[in-house]
Amino acid sequence: MTILPPRAVRAVTCSFAILAVGAIAQKAAVVESTPSGLPSILLPVPAGTVSMGVQAKQLTDIAKTLSRGNQPVEERIIRQCLSELGETTGKVEPFFLAKYPVTNTQYKVFVEKFKGTVRFPYHWWADGRKDDFTSKERVEAIAKVDAGGLDKKIAYWERNWKTLPWAIPEGEENNPVTYVSWEDALRYAAWAGMRLPTEAEWTYAAVGAKPKQFVMGDDWDSKWLEPLRMKNLKDTRGTKPVGSVSQVATGPFGHDDMVGNVWEWVFDIGYKPRASQRDFEKEMARIQKQYPNVTPDWKEDHRLFKGGCYISGGNPVELRVGVRGHGVMEETHPVIGFRVAKSFEPARDMTKAVIKIQYDYGFFGNREPLVDDQVGAERYDLDDKGTILDYHAVSFVPVSDIGISAKNPEMKGKDLDEISRESPLLVGTLITTDKLREPALEPGNYSVYFRAKGAPEELKRAIQIGFREMKVAKPDDKKKEDKKKAADKGDKGDKKDEYDWRKVCQKYGVSDEWVAKNGSGKLEKLELKDGAYEIPLDSDLFVFKNNRDPSGTDRFLAHTAAGEGNGAARGGYKKASIDKKQDTTGRDTFRVDFGVGTEARKHVMFNMTLTLDAPHNASEVWRVSGAPANASSTPGGGGTGSGK
Repeated sequence: MTILPPRAVRAVTCSFAILAVGAIAQKAAVVESTPSGLPSILLPVPAGTVSMGVQAKQLTDIAKTLSRGNQPVEERIIRQCLSELGETTGKVEPFFLAKYPVTNTQYKVFVEKFKGTVRFPYHWWADGRKDDFTSKERVEAIAKVDAGGLDKKIAYWERNWKTLPWAIPEGEENNPVTYVSWEDALRYAAWAGMRLPTEAEWTYAAVGAKPKQFVMGDDWDSKWLEPLRMKNLKDTRGTKPVGSVSQVATGPFGHDDMVGNVWEWVFDIGYKPRASQRDFEKEMARIQKQYPNVTPDWKEDHRLFKGGCYISGGNPVELRVGVRGHGVMEETHPVIGFRVAKSFEPARDMTKAVIKIQYDYGFFGNREPLVDDQVGAERYDLDDKGTILDYHAVSFVPVSDIGISAKNPEMKGKDLDEISRESPLLVGTLITTDKLREPALEPGNYSVYFRAKGAPEELKRAIQIGFREMKVAKPDDKKKEDKKKAADKGDKGDKKDEYDWRKVCQKYGVSDEWVAKNGSGKLEKLELKDGAYEIPLDSDLFVFKNNRDPSGTDRFLAHTAAGEGNGAARGGYKKASIDKKQDTTGRDTFRVDFGVGTEARKHVMFNMTLTLDAPHNASEVWRVSGAPANASSTPGGGGTGSGK
């Protein structure tokens, strides 16, 4: 699977906010256990209501308690929590959340799989390969770095990581990975078919529907430092193995290390008031009556992190559920890691990541991919400890509109089939992490077009006229005739142009030579303009165009026959569905049924079959859209639900 390139992530993350509501759009049933085929680290979180935010009175009481009469500390606490002012309540739909933050071992698989394109964490070099880090050669090179006032060692790593040796520090294999930026975390999650949780989801997993100031309770108690492993100096020197923090840091749905190990990146963008502007300003006015010197310092482009870390015992306000850390998305820190979340719908998170970051759909016009009608299938390669080794997915997203308008004079009097013969119609987006045999496609992202069988009527007419003309006229006679026509036009002034059959033929890549030789017969093949791709004309087709080609050119690359009933217009709307079976060669096949809206408030229905290139492995467990939330497709094949 193609992962997200850093520059692309940086360029469009603001438009990637659709991921922030990845789970909210779901309508999946409640899941009480992790379905077969999903990594065991994922625990289900049921639907519920989450409350966030504080009133001015609550915040001042918290600050006075935690500062113990120290006025500067009191003001610092108030300033640190200003973005929480104003209470908000929202619904959280069911989703999955990892029991622990991502570990060094889990992240190592990602680094090794995309060696040279995925950066390893700084401490894997500084602590994991001290022999190199402290060598005379490195020390001298680091000393020469112009870091602009920043840490020279970090700057050297950021510029040279591709050539540096690394190893997970001994004994930290099961510790949370740190020194990962927000965009690093996002890339890992997308590769794993997951996403980062939203702040609301993280909060709900930490305390449930009943709001609390701390995971452990409402009022701070210094006795918590011992079970949180923050009391002894040795416990504040670095991360701890996941799950080793006491159960006082466990959320109501079984998620461990919610506080006290590492801060965790969440998806939300922008350090700013969480509540409405009106509610925030009302509470802020009350704060400034007591603390006139306290003013906010918003960072609209910063990313948020939650939960406090192993050194937060000295500043317990950081362990509050509501507190929000924030930083630039490229920053890395020894105290910030992340955990992954997943929507119920198979391949939904991966699809959103690709469409928002890698996919070019500028040519859609006023149409858009209907991501909430996406259907797909996914499976994981896991080791015996549940570590993700690889992720496989096939996903289809219908486009919102077929793109046919009665107001367009070029379409007047033509049906959908004829319009598609003249120019294939965009119907959706296909994303596959695995090679396909039918259609013949490599892993990647593709635009899907429909074309009805047969040659365009205008082309058939042009061929007939051209063939007759070229058969009757000899070459010399034709030249004389052309000269005579030109002379006649000059003598008589404006004259209506003769039918230009050559222009029509050129539009479809049909040469004069072909017309002269084959014009009396039936046109069996045709060359599509984009990519000079040849297609047969004896059946309805889906034709696939690459997307974001490195050369900058989108080209038709493959086709597959469409099933019966494609292009039929119907009233109402039938949601897309996907059904998994096996063909006679033992390869997994996926039939996708979907509808695309028309101007007349109807939907044109289509069905498409995709076949994987690799033969079926009996140990593979696929999760398919439309199957019950706790179920996966059986290794032997079999269908799924309708997805309605």
